Amino acid sequence: MRGQTEPPEWGTLVSAGTSAQGAAIARLPRVVFTVTEGQALQCLSALLGRGKGSDLPGPVRLDVVRPELLAAGARRVSLAVLRYLTEGGGWRARTVLRGGERVTGRAWDRALNDGWRPVYTVATKKLWLDGARVLPGLTRRGSEVTDEGKRSRRSIRDLVSAEVGGTGDWVVMHLALQGLSGWQLGAVDHGTLAKRLRLASPLALLFDPDPEASREVLLERYRRLLEPEAVRLPECLEDRLALAWTANALTTWNVRAESGVLTSRWQSLGRAVDAWVSALDGARRLDLARSTLTALRALADGPLAVGGEAVRATLAAKPGVRSLDARDALLDAVRGALDAFMGVLRLRDALAGERYGDPRYAEGQVLLRAVDEVIGPRRRLLEGVSRSLEGAIG
Repeated sequence: MRGQTEPPEWGTLVSAGTSAQGAAIARLPRVVFTVTEGQALQCLSALLGRGKGSDLPGPVRLDVVRPELLAAGARRVSLAVLRYLTEGGGWRARTVLRGGERVTGRAWDRALNDGWRPVYTVATKKLWLDGARVLPGLTRRGSEVTDEGKRSRRSIRDLVSAEVGGTGDWVVMHLALQGLSGWQLGAVDHGTLAKRLRLASPLALLFDPDPEASREVLLERYRRLLEPEAVRLPECLEDRLALAWTANALTTWNVRAESGVLTSRWQSLGRAVDAWVSALDGARRLDLARSTLTALRALADGPLAVGGEAVRATLAAKPGVRSLDARDALLDAVRGALDAFMGVLRLRDALAGERYGDPRYAEGQVLLRAVDEVIGPRRRLLEGVSRSLEGAIG
């Protein structure tokens, strides 16, 4: 590659790390990088969640991007994405659907992959190299109140395209969003970049829903994750998604804030869960509902375990609730979110009527087993809490 004058095409270069071509990259001669190139790679690691962007001394500007640097970056991206998918649940054997039939395997099993691999476009390279030039200069300062801050927000918006088509890119954008706090950006800069990353990646939007996104927008984006070229992402990330849904639900319950903020957070959570469950149902992929069931169990074993009347009283006594209207709005929002989670249970009942040979029989069997294993006898408690939160009068 030393005699190469034009950098290799980025998508092909990164994808090589997930195929037999990766061996050729691994055999490249040892390369010595400059300090600036090393800082560029440090920036990439921070974007991939393996370091803090605030540790960079300043903006990284490269007059020439050597093919050797691109190859090193491609290896880091490929390994980080594969590691994230494997450790996120792909390492363990689980049963998913293929052509309407149940197939059991792990992330690396051919029966589940059928030639699939993450797809990358120039969007990841742009986030890396342009981000190295822009983001370190915004660390630890309130750029939102200065003219330079206004220019920086325009630069941040340019880092991420609104539409990113590569499934590998989606994972990179999601990792960048998860590690965004490590950059210590000002509030406006942080919010601007977070919104762009959610727009670019349905996966980022699934794990960290935009509170301003409508149910229709969420549903459209989540459906993209269930298309054949993308569905390996939620399949492999089941464990991580379960943790994300659980953390969202429990944090929303425990947060101390004004009633309007609490109500908005519960409404946002309910919209996201409802859209995800609806997308799974529409794609006939309710075998992927276990993450939602896990979060529902955490609520049942945690704050909802005291029963409906006690839950109602606890919500009404929240420090930020100062009027009957505010109380009723909060109770309705919590009931709506709980109802969204429990949508999986109602779909379980509907699919229980599927018989051998029916179109959704295999899907129904996987869902029935998941509900029985994860929720079990907790359903009666959950239904009682939901009834107690209904009709907030008096």
